[in-house]
Amino acid sequence: MLALGALGLAGALIAAKVAPGATRGRAAPTTIPTADAVVAEVPPLAAAARTARIRAAAGDVDAAIAIARAAIDRVRADGDPRYLGQAQAALARWWDEPAPPPPLLLLRATIRQALHDFAGARVDLDRLLADHPDDAQARLTRAVVAQVGDDRATAAADCAAVTRLAGELWGAACAAPLAAAAGAGPAARARLATAIRGGRDATAAAWATTALGELDRQLGDDGAAELALRTALAAAPDDGYTLAALADLLLDAGRPAEALTLVGDRAADALALRRAIALHRLATPGAAAARAALAARFAAARARGDDLHLRERALRARGAGRRAGRGAERHRRLGDPARGRRRADPARRRAGRARPRRRGAGAGVDAPGRDRRRPADPAPGRGRGAAVRAAVVVVAALALTASGAVAHTQSDGYVELTAAGAEVTGRVDLAARDLELAIDLDDGDGALRWREVAAAAPRLHAYLRDHLALRVAAGPCPLVLGALGTVPRADGAHLAIALRATCPGPADPLTVDYRALFAVDAQHRGLIRFDSGAGATVAVARGAPVTLVGGARPAVRRFVVEGVWHIWRGFDHVCFLIALLLPGVFVRRGRRLAPAPTLGGVVRDVLAVVTAFTLAHSITLVVATMGWVRLAPGVVEPAIALSVAAAAANNLTRTVDARWAVAFALGLLHGFGFSGVLTDLGLPGATLAPALFGFNLGVELGQLAIVLAFLPLAFLVRRTRSYRVGMWLASAAMVVIALDWAVTRLAA
Repeated sequence: MLALGALGLAGALIAAKVAPGATRGRAAPTTIPTADAVVAEVPPLAAAARTARIRAAAGDVDAAIAIARAAIDRVRADGDPRYLGQAQAALARWWDEPAPPPPLLLLRATIRQALHDFAGARVDLDRLLADHPDDAQARLTRAVVAQVGDDRATAAADCAAVTRLAGELWGAACAAPLAAAAGAGPAARARLATAIRGGRDATAAAWATTALGELDRQLGDDGAAELALRTALAAAPDDGYTLAALADLLLDAGRPAEALTLVGDRAADALALRRAIALHRLATPGAAAARAALAARFAAARARGDDLHLRERALRARGAGRRAGRGAERHRRLGDPARGRRRADPARRRAGRARPRRRGAGAGVDAPGRDRRRPADPAPGRGRGAAVRAAVVVVAALALTASGAVAHTQSDGYVELTAAGAEVTGRVDLAARDLELAIDLDDGDGALRWREVAAAAPRLHAYLRDHLALRVAAGPCPLVLGALGTVPRADGAHLAIALRATCPGPADPLTVDYRALFAVDAQHRGLIRFDSGAGATVAVARGAPVTLVGGARPAVRRFVVEGVWHIWRGFDHVCFLIALLLPGVFVRRGRRLAPAPTLGGVVRDVLAVVTAFTLAHSITLVVATMGWVRLAPGVVEPAIALSVAAAAANNLTRTVDARWAVAFALGLLHGFGFSGVLTDLGLPGATLAPALFGFNLGVELGQLAIVLAFLPLAFLVRRTRSYRVGMWLASAAMVVIALDWAVTRLAA
């Protein structure tokens, strides 16, 4: 395996080296609109909100809480993760403190959970609940985080506390996923349905009805699930998570026209994805454009290093709502804050207690149209009543990942730089809506026109000079900023500012200190591309200076890790490998299989099989990534599924004894599947060599880990009847499952 695997890796390296310099990743040309043309729709920001930002930056806790809650409320309402970054920016002064004030600690845990930092959220929640055990909001949030970490004991205890503190409806909804995972789905459904019928809080009931619909789907009753989801939408017609769940049901049921009508033209990625799948299945002319728009958004997320699109990327790859893969499904059912959009408001007291007053936009997540008056700030620890009344923001925590936090592309800036000797030219592209927060471009009507941008050019230049600096070893490179323009990006219109600089020495290497927009969006990233003639390199700025070397190889380790995780997360690739390994501990004795007498013989056989697979997928990984051969995902994905079925069926029929030949022939298909990761990255040609090398090495290491985990155990039990029966049953199951994959992917 290692010998021929090395050949594959060498082939990847050589192929990338001889490839012509690519221009992938180059930004689109800028345009100059007419004076009254609307460049972008921007959210108007009142003067009071700007004043609050200044106060929060100066350490005003109340102002920071108000801004963070308002931003989280917007995430819940719009599904736009930019507001999540703005919420984090409001807490910047306290973000790294070990023990901030309790309201800030809860908000920080909410944001961390939404960003998939479940470990950090758990630390914050444990600390908060140690001092304030009757905080219903914190209990409910920790129950969700604990389920993601498979800590069912803590989750069950927290759900019981939620029942005591906030009532049966919240408690039943909290406990339903736990009960279903333990095999008590019907009982959990009965409890939840009873709680919904007896509930008095319409907002809570609507969310719980969505949870009921999902539970019905898990139990195989799609008719009841559809009824529940439509009932939930009648109460909250714009809830993105419920819309996506119902769209998945309709797509799985072969009703794409209904799914298309349901999602309409909503901009959220989760819904745009379902729209693209529906358009594709209906064979409409707009399908290709919809897929291209989604691909651009997901590529931007991958470039910035985000994993919040995992589920949507899995759905896009599979083309069907219930083929998201184990990791993505885990996010959906357990860690997906969106599935609890209204869960976080167990703020209603249980029946018989006085209700707290309604919460406003500044307090957390509420149904549209409710009283928006600002209530008193919650203070966990003021007793049970205060804790229950304060339990508002959890819904935000539950509303921010798969269908919420990926609803739009997050905030990115693009810096394109080209060096020639000591001269640097390029441009900076910043989203118009982000700049509105930083320097107030719009006149307040929410429609940013080009004349407003042109009038603000001096302020734009001043802002960029304060937040972008270039320097070389000999000293700084003074910036000269030039003309403005607009350029379309995945997340909408960006304002492009031309720049040039003369450095006191050669501009390669070049240090870029990019700090734009971090003060208003802590999740902002600067995507930098630098070309010095020796080749292009890319980097992501996260608020600290980065030094770039033209033609420098990207960190191979990054791609090694990506390759390892790709093979481990690819259930079809793992099944194919296991199907090849299962009979490896047997030898042919006439017409029957006998246990192999020595481990050495087994190792040689497995090495031949895995090496053939390695060489095959290395070949097609290279040719596909380099663009020499392109196969559509609609061909590759079903073919990979059929390869799994063929390999498993060969274990049952023994049609081909030379399993290395099976591994090689069918492994060629898997290389096309692997290539999608690198192709989507859009790396410059000069950086493809280390990327291909690292990714392929990661795939091999992932395979090796599977072999090392499986082979010794299989050899030890090869003489048992259980292993022989297990091999046949596993192979038969893989045939059935893989054929189902193939049919599903072909239908998609």
